Amino acid sequence: MDGLLRINVGMSSFCDFRSKFAIECSICRMDYCSHDVGRIPRILPQCGHTVCHACAQNLLTHTNHIDCPFCRKCGHIPDESRNFGNY
Repeated sequence: MDGLLRINVGMSSFCDFRSKFAIECSICRMDYCSHDVGRIPRILPQCGHTVCHACAQNLLTHTNHIDCPFCRKCGHIPDESRNFGNY
């Protein structure tokens, strides 16, 4: 291990990294994960913001549109796409 450089990363740098690369849902704060369907990141088509699948489903519960919780843009989700396979 003598040949490897040791890099000290402060907590603020780690927080900057996490926010820059969006590794967690900004609604529920759960980390995105490709192994758990509810934690798969989904991009809202109307604005490009990202939320996890579970939060997207909660936003879509009784309607066929999602109001982005960040910018409030409204996006229509066709009934055949409600499984978010394409988003």
